[in-house]
Amino acid sequence: MIIAFSKTFENSTSPHTHQVHELLMGNVGRASVCANGERHDISPQRTILIPAGITHHYEIEKDSGTAEMTFICFDEKAIEEKCFEFALQASVGRIFNNEISTALLEQETAHETAELVRILKRTLDGSSPFAREKAGNIFSSILLNHIGAITHHEKSAAGGKSQDILKSLKWIGDHLSQEISIDDAARRCHMSRSAFTRYFRKFTNLTFSQYVSNARLKLAGDLLLQENLSIGEVAYQSGYRNIGHFYVQFQKHHSMTPGQYRNVSIKEVVPDLAGEGGV
Repeated sequence: MIIAFSKTFENSTSPHTHQVHELLMGNVGRASVCANGERHDISPQRTILIPAGITHHYEIEKDSGTAEMTFICFDEKAIEEKCFEFALQASVGRIFNNEISTALLEQETAHETAELVRILKRTLDGSSPFAREKAGNIFSSILLNHIGAITHHEKSAAGGKSQDILKSLKWIGDHLSQEISIDDAARRCHMSRSAFTRYFRKFTNLTFSQYVSNARLKLAGDLLLQENLSIGEVAYQSGYRNIGHFYVQFQKHHSMTPGQYRNVSIKEVVPDLAGEGGV
């Protein structure tokens, strides 16, 4: 089932749910759709997908007067049709995950989508024996534009986030001797703690605490090669304020105590020249 129509709103609506999915875009006026404490602006350059079962309502800006929106409502059967089988099977599932998805379309894509919507409405209102098949193909293109814009945005955001994570790794490396918190690192990347945690793990394959711990223990191993530093000084410069905790973490990571690591490493790095040249 696919239905397409436009509707003009004079006032904000009450919270409600639907048993079908809604894909909408704005025509004129200023409005937003609100759900789960989030507000999504509606405009001619945005497509918004509201999966079935999500409680939402529309808010009309007071200075806008009225707002006209176009809706495409469809059920599960519509996305299971053969015309969607190949084009959408890899991507369509992830946007029906009980969250509203918003796609900011490029100007050309927005014009194309608006024209496709007009054709879809005419097709559904017509009497052609092939209307159902034609409508399915048109809707497939509209939905692909929505998914494509989301994917493009995600890739662009991921590229920018990778640079932010790289900067955070350098900051961590420069401050291992100091207190380091995930909140400080997230703020430096201009991310929320949850977003930073997600991108950091994706980029490093480690949690923030695992990465910092590994970096500190690597630094400690390097510092132990400097015989002029006591083990206590090595621990402090590596960011450990509790020497007992340092010993436990170091032995767990290197399978030997700091003293044993120093003795073994120095013998490997600085051979016994006297022994090699002895008579």
